[in-house]
Amino acid sequence: MKQLIPDTMRLDTEKKKISVILPTLNECDNVQLMYDALMIEFRASSMDYEIIFVDDNSSDGTIDRVRALSSMDDNVKYLLMSKRFGDQVCLMAGLDYASGDAAIIMDSDLQHPPKYIPEMVSKWREGVDVVVMQRESAGHSSWLKEAMEVAFYKVLNWISDENIYFRFSGFSLLDKKVVTSIKTFQEYEPFLRGIISLVGYNHATLAYIEDERKAGKTKYSLIKQVGLALIGITSFSNRPLYLSLYTGLISVMSAFIYAVFILINKMLFVNTVIEGWTSVVLLVIFFGGIQLITVGILGIYVGKNFIESKRRPRYIVNEFGGL
Repeated sequence: MKQLIPDTMRLDTEKKKISVILPTLNECDNVQLMYDALMIEFRASSMDYEIIFVDDNSSDGTIDRVRALSSMDDNVKYLLMSKRFGDQVCLMAGLDYASGDAAIIMDSDLQHPPKYIPEMVSKWREGVDVVVMQRESAGHSSWLKEAMEVAFYKVLNWISDENIYFRFSGFSLLDKKVVTSIKTFQEYEPFLRGIISLVGYNHATLAYIEDERKAGKTKYSLIKQVGLALIGITSFSNRPLYLSLYTGLISVMSAFIYAVFILINKMLFVNTVIEGWTSVVLLVIFFGGIQLITVGILGIYVGKNFIESKRRPRYIVNEFGGL
């Protein structure tokens, strides 16, 4: 069992600079709360810091709150995207502009509690390059969300060529050299959790208890979660293509065996009438479904290659603040 982190632990980082990257989308009511929580940690430990808000074109006044913080604190910086590119792209944009000796990526809704930052930094000071925060169940998530999360990581690790940390939502600390390596990945649809596992370096894990969202609603609907899962799977493995091939081969073999069975049945029992339009229709639907799934999987890979081949910019920044 991992040791949970004491709330009172503090660490002076000898003026090493920490960049905190916070993607935002309609988090107007959380921006000030997040800033205040971060300030408690930074002031207690005398850390040099910068806070980079990356706003994904919010429509609720989030960017106005961020601008106000930036005008008050020179260490608060921000990027305003020209349109909505998604939180994974926002995180990559934040890493592109981070100037710290290490970068911490976390959610801006306070579900990733800032009180764990001192222990993360302590691990980094010990020589760890990547500190991965693994969520302990806090009891406030629905059973459906918990079940989906378990299924997602099990499927992803079974299918993927990389081992993705269980219950890792992206909350992590990355040394500057790790950030430099991550910035070389130019995928149009990045899956940062997978990239962090892929780059290697010296990793350590810490447990944390996820807090409840302080205000607002989650931006990750079921459809978005499934979409992110598909991006993760197709970005780090071609095994779904092989699964489609194997499924097709099994289907062909099953059809061949069934044909042999019918032939033998006709030869041995001449007067037997093979009935069952229902079974025929079900078989047609079943194998038709397999074909559509196979075409869909292939289409996802072809589509990803098509988009990547265009080499379009991953994001466009409409406004910079403090950078």
